[in-house]
Amino acid sequence: MSAIPLGRLRREFPKWREDRRYRPLGVLPFLLPNLAELWPNHAEELQGIFAPIDSQYALQPAESLWYKPFADWTTDDWQHPEHKSLYWDIRTGAVTTYPGVRNRPTEWPSREAADR
Repeated sequence: MSAIPLGRLRREFPKWREDRRYRPLGVLPFLLPNLAELWPNHAEELQGIFAPIDSQYALQPAESLWYKPFADWTTDDWQHPEHKSLYWDIRTGAVTTYPGVRNRPTEWPSREAADR
């Protein structure tokens, strides 16, 4: 299971809320990491589909916490060693996995940094 911040998708990519066909495509890179070599082959097309979104991130919680609401997580739950954070750079197709819980704005590449 993955937790993808939907606020940004709803705000910047109206098709996400208007057409349900985009949802599976937007989560596949996170749910099928064994297909990592596939996404770069389609980066240009995916970038056109998801414009203006150029990247997406997700939390893949430890399996033991899949059914526990985030609001009920303790400090120890948030620091579980099996959590993974995933970052999908739609422009390149690269999906990168990081250990633990990470915040995208301060720890991952931003559009501004990539454009420099």
